[in-house]
Formats: sequence, C-alpha cells, structure tokens
Amino acid sequence: MGFFNRGRKATAPEESTDTPIIEAPIAQADPQERRIGPARSLEELVTDLAQAATAYNRARQGLQSHLIDQVDIQRKERMTLAEEWTAAKTEQEAVLAQLEELETQTDESLATTQADLGERQAALMATRRQQEAQLDAVTAQITGVAKTAAAEAAARDEIQAQVDAQLAAIREETDPLKLVAHAAAAQSSLEKFGRQLQQIEKRYDRAVAERTALEHDQTVAEQALAESTTRLAELDQALQQAAADMNARQVQRKVQREKLMAENTRLTAKQKQLSRLLDQVHGTIDTGERQLKDWFGTSHHVSGLQVAAGPTYVIVIDSFLPDDSDLMAAIVGRILEAGAASVGLYSEYFDINLADEVALWITEHHLPMNRIKIYNPLHMLQSQGQPAGAAIQLPTNLTTTGWTDDHLTQTLALKDSARVLRVTYREANAKSIRDIAYLEDGLLTKRSFFNTEGRLSANALFDETGELAQEVFYRQDGLTAYTVQYAEGAVWRLDLFDDHGILTDSFASVAAMTDWWRAQQFNDGFAFVGQLDDAKYREFVQAHELTAVPVVTAKAGAQIADLNWQMTTEVARFFVSTQQVAQALIQATPVDLEILELNQTYLPGNIEAPLLPAGEAK
Repeated sequence: MGFFNRGRKATAPEESTDTPIIEAPIAQADPQERRIGPARSLEELVTDLAQAATAYNRARQGLQSHLIDQVDIQRKERMTLAEEWTAAKTEQEAVLAQLEELETQTDESLATTQADLGERQAALMATRRQQEAQLDAVTAQITGVAKTAAAEAAARDEIQAQVDAQLAAIREETDPLKLVAHAAAAQSSLEKFGRQLQQIEKRYDRAVAERTALEHDQTVAEQALAESTTRLAELDQALQQAAADMNARQVQRKVQREKLMAENTRLTAKQKQLSRLLDQVHGTIDTGERQLKDWFGTSHHVSGLQVAAGPTYVIVIDSFLPDDSDLMAAIVGRILEAGAASVGLYSEYFDINLADEVALWITEHHLPMNRIKIYNPLHMLQSQGQPAGAAIQLPTNLTTTGWTDDHLTQTLALKDSARVLRVTYREANAKSIRDIAYLEDGLLTKRSFFNTEGRLSANALFDETGELAQEVFYRQDGLTAYTVQYAEGAVWRLDLFDDHGILTDSFASVAAMTDWWRAQQFNDGFAFVGQLDDAKYREFVQAHELTAVPVVTAKAGAQIADLNWQMTTEVARFFVSTQQVAQALIQATPVDLEILELNQTYLPGNIEAPLLPAGEAK
C-alpha cells in the first residue's frame, strides 16, 4: 500500500481493541465460595461483570449527574448573588457619589443674589433720601415764594386802598375849586401809586410763576419718591424670597442627605448579607466540586460521545500516516460499532491510486467497504459519471525491445518510427498497466496513467524541453474532469469542466481549488478526526474553522493541556485510546467532555463506593 505505507515504521498498536479471550485457567475462587458451590464458568463470570458494569455505569452516571446538577444550581445561585452584590455595590457607589456631590453644593448663587439685592436696596435707599431732601427743599421754596406772593399782594392791596381813598375824596368834593386843587394834589400821588402797583404786580407774577414751577418740581419729586418706594418694596420682597429659597434649599439638602445616608446604610447591610450568602454558596460548591474530583476526577460533565446521533465523522488520513494506519482502522471500526451509518476518509493528496489503496486498507482491516466514503478532491471529481469503455489493450503493431530487471517496465517501439513506449505494470509479469510513457528521440512527450480497471485516468503532456506543460484528468465516463496548466514547472491555472465538457471554474492554484471544493463539500454536519498531538491537524481544523473531534493517545502524555485548543468551548469531544488516557484528559480539560474510548475492556482492579462524610452536601 504505497499511500498508506510511505515511510512507515514497524510498530505494534498501542493497545489491542479486541475483546480479550482468556485461555489460561481462571484464578481460584475464594475458599468460602468453593464450599458454597462449584467453580463458575467463564460465561457466568462475564455475564455477572456485564450486569455489574451496567448497574455501575447507571449508578455512576446518576451520581455524577446529581452532583453536577447540584453544583450547577449553586453556581447559578452564586452568579445571581454575585450579580445582586455587584448591583448593590454599583448602587452604593452612585449613592456615595450623590452624597459627595451634595457636600460640594453651596448657596453661593443665592448668596450672590442676596448681596446684589442688598446693594441695590442700599443704593435705592440713598437715592430715596436724596429725593426726600430734594422734595423738602422744593416744598420750602414753595413756602417762601408763597409768603413773598402774599406780601406782594398785601402791599398791592394797601396801595390800592390809598388810591381808592384819594379817589373817593375827590369824588366827594363838591367845590370845583377845591376839586381842582385836590385833583392836582392827588395826581402825583396817584402816579406814584400807579408805578408802585406795576412793580408789585410784576414781582407778584414772578412769585406766582416761580411757585408754579416749584410745584411742578414737587410733583416730579413726589413721583420719583413714590417709584423709589415701590422699587424698595419689590427689592424687600425679593430679599425675603431669596432668604426663603436659601432656607428651603438647606432643608432640602438636609432631607436628601439623611435619605442618602439611610440608603447607604441599607446597601452596606445588603452587601454584607450577600457576602455571607456567597461564602455559604462557595462552601457548598467547593464541597460538591471536591466530591466530583475525588470520585470522578473532574467537576465537569463527562459523558459518552453520542456517535449515532452526531455528525458525519471524517478521518483526516494524513494525521495517521505513515505510522498509525492501524489506529485509524480501530477508530473507523469503533465509530461504526457505536452506531454511525458511515465514516469518511479525508485527504487533499492528489493520487489517482488513492481509492485502490483505501480499498486494500479496508480489506486488510476487515472493515465494511460500503460504509466508508473517500473525501478527496481528485477522487470525487474523477468518480463522476458511469464507467465507460473497455480496459486498455496494447496495440499489435508494437515491438518489445526490452524489460527492466524487476519485470515491471516494458519498452516497446512503434514500427518504422523513432517513438518509444515505456509501459509500467502494477505487478511483475502482470497485465494491469499502471502508466505508459511516450518518448521521442529519448525525450518524454506524454505520460498516460490508468486505474486498476484499466481505464485512462490522466494524461501528462510535456513540452519540447521535456518540462511538464499540462495534466488532464478524466472522469469515469471518459470526459475531462479538470486540467492543470504549468509554466516554468509551477501550476498557474486549474480548469474544471461539467458533464458536457463546458468550463465551469478556474483557479490559480491547487490550494484555491481545494478550498473551493472543501467549502462546497462540507457543512456543520461534519466532524474531522485527527490526532491531538499532530500539529498539522490542529492547524488544519483551526484555519478552516472546522468541527474537530481529536484522538488522544498515550503519545500526547503531559502535552494534553498544552495541545488542546478546545479549552474555551462549551463541550469538548474526543476519542481516547484507553481508559487511562481518558482519565488524564479528564483531569487536564476544564470544560464538559464527551468521550468515546477505543478500548472498552479495561477492568479496574478494585472499586470502592464513595462515602459522604457528615456535614457535607448530600
């Protein structure tokens, strides 16, 4: 098997997965049992073990599930309490922040308002005093002017009386001569009185006019004083309101401070209570986890891998070759035995003989051919269509010119031609042709490859310098599946064709085509199986984000924790070679596990029932 045995070393399997067959005599029974009855048969002992194993597995699973459920309940309770504690702490921090802000609050704005109002009140009162003094002065002036006017009026009345008296004396005189003499004597006096009356009248008018002006000034001053009085009343009211506001704010802050202090006290008490409850839950969880670790080696769920209801398992062949093909066969057999409908074999290796080598490997390991499917881009492309055409037959116009010493390669020549055919067979002196090389003047021009059924599988075409120029791969029905173009010894294009020979896709590299094929072929319903200690397998499943179910053997050893990249997944799934490896994996994996053991026949030397010390969780 070329593909499966490249570089293979002769190694024995790690541990047999066959059911042990006891050929040596069974250990002697206890003397007490010998007295009770005859030695029991192998079948009876195996039946007893089977029944005990069933009861043990059921009880063990029940006990583990019970403990884990209880721990999970407590963990949820712990999470709830922790969330409540965090919420209380956050709420308390907000309360303390409000208290701190409250302490920094001042009445500066109200004090400023009060000071401003006071200043305005003082200024207005000063203005009012000025206005009162001004009004008093105007009033005094009015009084003085009124007195002057009264004095002028009295003087006017006195002179008028004198004038009226002289005129009355003249009117009463009956003697003309005396009348003339009285008139002549009174003329100068009356003229003087007239002049005095004019002067008095002018002074009186001035006094009246001045009084009128002063009375107007008095009215203006009274209005200004009234306005100042109104404004002073308003300022006084504003000052009273500012004082009331300041007092109300101080009372409000006091009430708010007392409320916040009470809330802070309540939250502090709540956190202490939650801390006590958390400590109790921590203790319960610690007890449960200790019991789980003491009795089961882990505090996480460990259950059997449900193969029948799981995904399609695909074995990454390259992870097991060349040394572990027997381990790979054991895994395939165990998966099928566990209820899987089929198993896949995955390889990106381009080998037209892959299917034949897989078939031989399946036969050698007594595996069911119809339940194993090959996932390989070349194989799946070439498997399209129905087989057509007969097996290859060499034409009769060829002349044998020689054989190699191992009788695997035959050289033939065309008659009357410089072209030579070099035919290589699969086995010495056999008729199954593997490939035919065409040479012209000693230069390779073409090479044809055939499958085990003798049908053309691929052609390799070479240029005039002997460099590979093109490869053509064929389907079962003889149509072209895809071609590979080369330039300077490197791939530069791959073309895919459908069943009508129409070009459907082109790729710049084999890797690009493989990535496209993988994306088309696989979905979430597949799980890829490879060895945990194989770096290429780990890189492969992680790089392409594939579901992985690694195989863990004793080779992984202490590297289990370092190699396992699934530590952060919710559930980690594994195949393990032995029960001892399973225990090492369980102890190294901090998440829930689903495990399928390849060797189920391991029987521990002794099993002791767990004890529940008084005071511990039941």
